[in-house]
Amino acid sequence: MKFILLSLWIIFGCSAAAAQDAAGEADMAATYEMLRGFMSVERETMIAEELRLSEEERDSFWPLYDEYRVEIEEIQDRYADLIADYAASYGALDDDLAERMIEEYFEVKRDTLNVRQGYVDRFTGVLSIQKLARFYQIENRIDNVADLALMRQIPLTDVPGPVQRGQR
Repeated sequence: MKFILLSLWIIFGCSAAAAQDAAGEADMAATYEMLRGFMSVERETMIAEELRLSEEERDSFWPLYDEYRVEIEEIQDRYADLIADYAASYGALDDDLAERMIEEYFEVKRDTLNVRQGYVDRFTGVLSIQKLARFYQIENRIDNVADLALMRQIPLTDVPGPVQRGQR
């Protein structure tokens, strides 16, 4: 239930922010920082509730988790910037910029995966492999909701009509 409430808050909060931003009333960066702060607290709460860490695990996990999140958040900031740049360029996107944005997208995804893989051994020194799998499942779920909120910033108004099956 808590995840559903978090999901709805993020999605509707970002939708409202997008509408305000389109009218020039909101600062996208400030909205992103507010959502990030909220998500950080909710993320930690969900992890603590779902993993049910022992006292020994907590003492070792949370400092390592903080290091991990610093690295992940740097990458997520790049992704948010990419989405904002794409939304700002929508309708005036030339081939060179589109190509650079595609490359940055794949680089962000690769970097995220590399950080996650790089922490597996470190986390398994603290958590059982089952808890680590659950941890990454929680991370993925929250990240997917955040991605959806970011994606809602991209206008789709100039997209041609529906494509029939077999047409491209």
